[in-house]
Amino acid sequence: MQFSLVKMEHCCGEELGLRGQQSPTSDAVLNTRLEQVEGTLKGDDISERALVIMSTLIGALTLSRSVKNPVLAQKILDVARDFLKKQQS
Repeated sequence: MQFSLVKMEHCCGEELGLRGQQSPTSDAVLNTRLEQVEGTLKGDDISERALVIMSTLIGALTLSRSVKNPVLAQKILDVARDFLKKQQS
């Protein structure tokens, strides 16, 4: 699975956590995404696992967009994806 590694100008995600200001919009978006992920999970600790999944995905995407080397950027995404898939099986 390939994801665009194009650095987004004026993307709100690139500023999250940098301004030092909390955002109710961020809360709403994250809660919606967490509910979607939770809906796909089975077993115990669903809300905690969903939060780990989202944190891993957001971290991998942010990190992949911050490196200059496109091979490394893709490797970051691939490793995060493969790790999360392995955890779910």
